[in-house]
Amino acid sequence: MSEAILSQILSSLNRIEQKVDDNHKEITGRLNRHMEEEEGEIGEIRDLIDTNRIASEQRHTNLIQSINSYTDKMADRQAHFEEAFLKIDGKPDLHGHRDDHHSRRALAQKIDKWRDEAVGNVVKVGTLGAIVWLLYAIWDALLRGHK
Repeated sequence: MSEAILSQILSSLNRIEQKVDDNHKEITGRLNRHMEEEEGEIGEIRDLIDTNRIASEQRHTNLIQSINSYTDKMADRQAHFEEAFLKIDGKPDLHGHRDDHHSRRALAQKIDKWRDEAVGNVVKVGTLGAIVWLLYAIWDALLRGHK
């Protein structure tokens, strides 16, 4: 190849390289300007993320404290609950307690039945007494006659 052709090729390559450099500078400048414009929004988003993270951590801490408090209260209530029962071999006698409730309920039902029968008998005797007294009063009035 001749020197003139090589010179033209070299000249063309230099122009292409210059255009690439100019485009690179222009694109880099645009990106920098865009980044500067968006930096405020990015900062706000970072602040919002930090605020939400802190609030979330606080809610998480509060939730853990509430759960721990609840489990402590339940453990205390369980202990008080177990104290209400008689112990057999160191364990609460839940079956005996339930049987006691059943026997008390059965006794209460028997007492209710006896009371209902007694009230019924009193009403029967009172009604019969009232009828006998009424018949006596009528008989007595008939025997005395009309005055």
